[in-house]
Amino acid sequence: MTWSFPAGFLFGAELRVHATFVLLLLWITVSSFLDGGVGAGLFDGLFVIALFASIVAHEIGHLWVARQYNVQAKRVTLLPIGGVPDADMVGDTPVQDIAIALAGPSVSLGLWIVLSIFESAPAPSNVFSTPNADTNYLHLLALANLYLALFNLLPAFPMDGGRILRALLVRNMVVDEANRIATMAGQFIGFGIGLWGLIDGTAGLVLVALFIFLSSTLASPVAVDRNPFEDISIPRSLLNTRFESLSIHDTIETAVAISGQTSQQDFPVFDEDRFIGFLTRDSLAVHMNQTGNRTEVGDYVTTNAPIVQHSSSIEDVRRALEEQDTRLAAVATATGDMIGYVTLEKIKEFQKANRERL
Repeated sequence: MTWSFPAGFLFGAELRVHATFVLLLLWITVSSFLDGGVGAGLFDGLFVIALFASIVAHEIGHLWVARQYNVQAKRVTLLPIGGVPDADMVGDTPVQDIAIALAGPSVSLGLWIVLSIFESAPAPSNVFSTPNADTNYLHLLALANLYLALFNLLPAFPMDGGRILRALLVRNMVVDEANRIATMAGQFIGFGIGLWGLIDGTAGLVLVALFIFLSSTLASPVAVDRNPFEDISIPRSLLNTRFESLSIHDTIETAVAISGQTSQQDFPVFDEDRFIGFLTRDSLAVHMNQTGNRTEVGDYVTTNAPIVQHSSSIEDVRRALEEQDTRLAAVATATGDMIGYVTLEKIKEFQKANRERL
């Protein structure tokens, strides 16, 4: 997302802060200073910083649950209304998508409960109003987390409620159509809140509506143009899980004999327990007629084969294979144990057969 700057990493995802967050901090601090002096300016400035920390905690919830499903976001941009992943955090199933979406509001609700336990003073009548000396800071922050949770559950993409809406829609329609409806819902809700704010004369609602509308509009190209195969992990049917492997010290003669017995054409090659590459069908074909060949297979191993996790998307695996200019990828668990391999030919066949349906 444009107009943002880096602020570190969370669970492997780059954390970026949108310029509107800085502008909001400056606007509220300066306005409060002019209205109520140094104390009010300091109070409200610290409140915006605490709100920023609450939004970071909200996003930690999303990213932590996503990691449990082996889903990795590349980048998350923080807006005053919450975080927006530049690349969607999409699970293997709609249930996983809903769990990831609910994680953030759950953290915010948890913070509301914890902070409410430690506060005692009544809340100000308007959370956007300038606090006075009697205002309990923890109570105000607790309310902000409650509003953050409830607000993000609105069915307005790219907020959490919009992601839940999209996950429910995907059950009955293609991904692009679900993305389009969820994005339009976000823009419609943003427009409605903005109109309400204008009629009511509430600047805060207009500002919130602007954030919703802009974030929905900025996120829509990613959602609508997303390759559907980026949402599908490698099906078990594409994996070669029953295979014979070779040691680097085995001979070409041994590989030819095993191939004749099993019809296996490609062989994963290991140096003790470490996978190093493949003896491909092309390399093997060159030596098929050399039945007495005692050359070690280690001399003919293709070492540029990518190692991917079994939760990787089909499109990511295809992209990795094409970048390495090879046709074989080793598939491993999260702990690095190889469970099989997949070929570029099978991936292309699967995509061709399923492109119309998706």
